[in-house]
Amino acid sequence: SLRLFEVALAADPANVAAMCGIAIERVARVTSLWSEDRAGGIPAAEEMALRAQAIAPANPEVRFAIGFLRRIQMRFDDAIVELSAVLRDNPNNAGAHNEMGWALGFSGRDREAIAHFEESIRRNPRDPMLFLGYFGLGYVRYEMGDTEAAMDALRQSIGLNPRFSWPHLIIAASMAEQGKEAEARDALAAYYRTNPTATTISALRASPVSPRLSGESFYNALRRADSHA
Repeated sequence: SLRLFEVALAADPANVAAMCGIAIERVARVTSLWSEDRAGGIPAAEEMALRAQAIAPANPEVRFAIGFLRRIQMRFDDAIVELSAVLRDNPNNAGAHNEMGWALGFSGRDREAIAHFEESIRRNPRDPMLFLGYFGLGYVRYEMGDTEAAMDALRQSIGLNPRFSWPHLIIAASMAEQGKEAEARDALAAYYRTNPTATTISALRASPVSPRLSGESFYNALRRADSHA
């Protein structure tokens, strides 16, 4: 947790692993939308990641933290550079494959993204974070218009972690786009239940994670499903 990393860093101000842990935790809170302080969370994460980079620039953990941060900042090319270095060092790094999938997917490189999400699942099928790989597959399939495959993967993600909110949001948009209003409302209600910091679609739009999830059609679909709009 963030607090444990902060305690470790206080005990050893040169602890690179603690710095990376703090940076990753702060970024994760923003990307999950569990943090309402995007404006403060990202700069704080960057400061910590750059401190680690100054001490150990070639450390794979540092490069992963920087890659994760750059992806959230929508600096996808920079993220891909850092994550490629991590994967050269360790091709079995399932987390890096997952992050590479997001950087590529948000860049519109869908087929490459799918390959990395599939690798993240294959490389560590018992990973407690496996739900993220299935979510990635579902999201990219949704963007490609492959609705059936998208829904299968998104539901697998929910099955692995029912408390993870993002798949419900993509399902809500997809159902609304298909005119399945009841299913869309149910999915969006599940999203709100699993992410109590999310209160309205307008608030969600104020915290974009990708230009591809900032388009008018996506938010119009969510509004059709949203009793809070």
